[in-house]
Amino acid sequence: MTSLFVLTLATLLAPPTTPTTPTTPTTPTTHDEQREMATSAGHARVTLIKDSDTVRPGDSFTVGVHFELDPQWHIYSDSLNDSGQPPKVTFTLPEGWTSGEIQWPAPVRHQLDIVLDHIYEREVTLLIPITVAADAKPGSGYDIQADVNYMICETVCLFERASTSTRIAVGDATAHPTTATPEQSRISKVRAALPKHIDAPGIPDGIKRLATPASELAGPRQGFRVHGAVRLEFYPAPDCATPANLLKEGIANGDEVLLTLTAEESTATTSPARLKGILGVWKRPDGLPAYYRVD
Repeated sequence: MTSLFVLTLATLLAPPTTPTTPTTPTTPTTHDEQREMATSAGHARVTLIKDSDTVRPGDSFTVGVHFELDPQWHIYSDSLNDSGQPPKVTFTLPEGWTSGEIQWPAPVRHQLDIVLDHIYEREVTLLIPITVAADAKPGSGYDIQADVNYMICETVCLFERASTSTRIAVGDATAHPTTATPEQSRISKVRAALPKHIDAPGIPDGIKRLATPASELAGPRQGFRVHGAVRLEFYPAPDCATPANLLKEGIANGDEVLLTLTAEESTATTSPARLKGILGVWKRPDGLPAYYRVD
């Protein structure tokens, strides 16, 4: 079921609610009957995919909310945006099952005059971990539904909604924990491309935090230096220290990006705010970037 409508800002920004009506188990069906149900809502097609067909009680697995967008249209990332709002996903899960936080891919900068947002174009998959209840009944199939509200823009912006669902079987606790699905390779590819934490094992050396104190002429500055980089971009998280001029300072040709923080940040009496978000690093002008999560 899909619909196209206008939401109030308060409705869009409201956090996802906990499902009040859990789904009930059903008899497992064939794989063809378990195909994911896609919905088309105006300018996007939204599908719920999963990395397993079969799980065990207490297991965790991953679902992906996959968007295919019409040409020239875009949706927004969970970044510090001037105008756009990120998608909101509300799950209806079996009783005792839980969902985790969305794992956001790296976005791209989108500038319209003095307005700066961070967006996804063409297609994007948002990964969310799901944990199965420890007392889930083996031999049963369970339905998972995702209700998705999102802002989508081209030359105009619309608020759209999609409902999409999939089914997963629960096997015996002694059985093999998962059965690969055709969507597993897509989810694996998306997971591999997610920004890696700057302090994670295996991250190359050469990424350094920078900080300079406030002066009479400017507020404090924070940023990064990356050895060998020819281009850097910074996409701030919603709870990032507030940059004074992200439009100009959030992108740099070279190995160093420095952002001036607002006056409010420079006079804060609590512990100093830090840059949090995603750092894009290009080592060649024509190369593909690597992305790192910093907090």
